[in-house]
Amino acid sequence: MLILVILFSVFSSIMMCFVSINTQLGPWIGPVFSVVCVVLAMTFVNKDLFNKYVINIIATGSVGGIIGMSLGWTIPSFYLLHKDLFLWWLSKPFLFIAIITSFVIAASGLALFIAFYIKEHLIDEQRLQFPMSQLVHKVIFLETQQNGRRLIMLGIGLSSIFNITMFFVRNIFKAYLIPIQSAPFLLSIGFISGSKTLISVFFGSVTRMLIVNILQKYITTVSEHEFLIAFCLGMFIVAAINALLVWIRSKELSDFFISRAVRYHISNTLLVWIILGVISFIFVLLSAWNIPILTQLYVLIMVGLLGLFMARLIAQLGIIDIEIFAWFIVLPLMYVTSLTSLSILALVVFSTLCLALVIDFLFSYKLAQLSKISYFQVLKYQCIGSIVSAFVIGIFLWRYGLVFDKEHLLLFASKAKTFDDIFQFGLFDYKIVLIGIGYGLLINSVSSMLLPIAGAILMMPSFSFLLLIAGGIAYLVRDREKIFPLFFGIHAGHSFWLLIWLLM
Repeated sequence: MLILVILFSVFSSIMMCFVSINTQLGPWIGPVFSVVCVVLAMTFVNKDLFNKYVINIIATGSVGGIIGMSLGWTIPSFYLLHKDLFLWWLSKPFLFIAIITSFVIAASGLALFIAFYIKEHLIDEQRLQFPMSQLVHKVIFLETQQNGRRLIMLGIGLSSIFNITMFFVRNIFKAYLIPIQSAPFLLSIGFISGSKTLISVFFGSVTRMLIVNILQKYITTVSEHEFLIAFCLGMFIVAAINALLVWIRSKELSDFFISRAVRYHISNTLLVWIILGVISFIFVLLSAWNIPILTQLYVLIMVGLLGLFMARLIAQLGIIDIEIFAWFIVLPLMYVTSLTSLSILALVVFSTLCLALVIDFLFSYKLAQLSKISYFQVLKYQCIGSIVSAFVIGIFLWRYGLVFDKEHLLLFASKAKTFDDIFQFGLFDYKIVLIGIGYGLLINSVSSMLLPIAGAILMMPSFSFLLLIAGGIAYLVRDREKIFPLFFGIHAGHSFWLLIWLLM
């Protein structure tokens, strides 16, 4: 089992890193590579053996995949902005691998602490949905195995027809490549989420099209990306203050900090020393990138708060654009501190890894709860996946970095291109934050869905449109859980074809 999960972690981290650098991937929707392997394994592995170990394998592989994906989004930025330094790192393999490994170890340690700390509050007490975990679990433990597998194969067939058709007409729709590649994922997740997300996604998309776009065009000169970050930052400030006030009034905050799980964490001496060790390592790492201690404390607090916000969003919407949340941490620092672009990039890598891993760890914990598996068992395999990926992905990026090409990265590594644009041309406008605060107060006065609406505003309009279609279909279908395997097959089949597209 140990050999199997190590191999799975290796392949998952390398594959997803390669995919994220070489394709214009949209937001995080689920552990893509793990989904493909699960579907393939279901056909050939003994059912009892499969059910016994599948959660461990998914937990390990998804960790490797999200680490590879996060680094694929961010590491090319060093090449685009500091090419000479990046090439010097590549000339010293052990140094380059040590840099990548240290980021992954530090981020994994902090993310494990945050996710394990909040899991009982979100999963056991509030019983949030987590659509992607629900989807994977429903298919793995099918009550009617034969009929379920037929639906899976039908879903794979439909996604294959879609991808083969798109292959022949791809040049016509080249400008819409990201929405087209994401459509099967979004439709499957939207159907699983159901009609519960319709209102928040609708108001979020309307806000983006009728308010954000108009304001961005007429009252400021910043890019749409920066306007969205500043506007939604204001909304998140309102959400954070409102959540704090609600916690204080309802004593939820004090109940959380004196809960049995938290008392156990505090009373466990070994665990306390491990946490202190992780935080100390983070301080040493970020200090090496010339980041002041106060800035590091700010980053740690923001990672914890945003990790909680993102967990609630992914639990409701099932989809999230991870890298944009890292800018909620980093963008204010660019204009209130004297940090260099190299230090900012280091924070982007660290924050993106942390936030992505928190989401992925909680995905696995929800899957463990649904499967009645111990959290500690999943935690063990998450640690294995993090350690293995930390070393493997450093070696892969070193080898692959030797053939980086600037024109290629500007074309495909769109997230790295966004970083490049913001560093060179960005201006942070505090008026936009105040407008976002005002709009957040307005939404909060009439609705309790401020956070999901803010998450929907951050989505591309095409993504929101597809989620609305899928949610509408789910509203009209009775006993929709019976056809979950169909959408799982669509999700898995499209994941497989995405890899084929890359190789072509």
